[in-house]
Amino acid sequence: MRFRRVAVLVTALVVIANGVGPRVSAELRAALLLQKFSGIDNGFTRALAHPIAREDATVLAPEGPTRARMYGPRDAAPRVGFVLLHGVHKKSIDEPRLVRFAEALASAGYAVLTPELRSIADYRIDKAETKVIGAAARSLSSRLGGIKVGLIGTSFAGGLALVTASESEFRNSIGCVLAIGAHHDLVRVARFYMTSKAVAPDRTVPIQAHDYGVMVTVYGHPRFFFPESEAATAHQALKLWLDQDWDGARKLAATLTPATQARVDALFHARIQSVQADYERVVEAEKEGLLAASPSGHMQNVTASVFLLHGAGDTVVPPTESEWLAQELGERAEGFLVSKAIEHVEMHGKPTVREQLQLVDFIAKMLTQADSLR
Repeated sequence: MRFRRVAVLVTALVVIANGVGPRVSAELRAALLLQKFSGIDNGFTRALAHPIAREDATVLAPEGPTRARMYGPRDAAPRVGFVLLHGVHKKSIDEPRLVRFAEALASAGYAVLTPELRSIADYRIDKAETKVIGAAARSLSSRLGGIKVGLIGTSFAGGLALVTASESEFRNSIGCVLAIGAHHDLVRVARFYMTSKAVAPDRTVPIQAHDYGVMVTVYGHPRFFFPESEAATAHQALKLWLDQDWDGARKLAATLTPATQARVDALFHARIQSVQADYERVVEAEKEGLLAASPSGHMQNVTASVFLLHGAGDTVVPPTESEWLAQELGERAEGFLVSKAIEHVEMHGKPTVREQLQLVDFIAKMLTQADSLR
């Protein structure tokens, strides 16, 4: 029943409070977007949704052409545009949740460009992806006549979106940023994975970290964890596991020496303490690169309006990271919501009407800000 009744409630409340006007439109588009993303098809969505056009596209990034996809309303000129960034997933721009989100935005009247971020699709967070993100923003801006566009980044791509918005070469193309489940400091997040202690600006919060984080870190740095002669095979076994090819991962791991196989098997079964000493060495050795891909220390250069949304139960990037972002951004954070209605980057459980209305209101404020870029 997610967002089925709330659309009617939103309509009634907004009309009563504000009368008919742009704010009503933003609230209704926010409710439409959330219903479409939730996979709901009803009279409300069919009445308000634009038919969608899709086409393959290319972003000309510094390192060469990058695969992308373009979405938009088929029956009208787009209101404005968003560059929508996928999270850590092998399917990148074909990942079903990302496609559903892009289609939801297009059905609400927006142009949407989804560029492929190759390192993130390979479970790595690389500062170099800001060049692809910035090039995508410029490309979409040019396509829409030179107006600024919005960035929407999910998970670690949310943090990279904020880093991109802080860079002088891209600021003229980016008018607003929605960061969903984003990181502020990758070093702090990496340590959270091993300790299950989320450090906030004013406290430490016990949150059971998802074992995914340690697995991804080991995958990205096999030379720290495995003998040189077996590092490539162990690396591929971990990739198969992350890709959810569990039988293939076990079969490949079985070709390793007993000691290396035991270490890989421990990771398969979330016995992360078995790699703790080597894990801490990785965090220290890679600190510079982790910080380069982090918004921490760069937010004073952001001129775009920023909206921060985080799931209260997020165990991949703890919600305390958005608290750090809000603190550093100050007044530039025009929206900040930690919601029980979402988990990491998807809808969660059965949110209350109050939680649904909070989320609709937050998205409506973001859409209103985006609309002002025209």
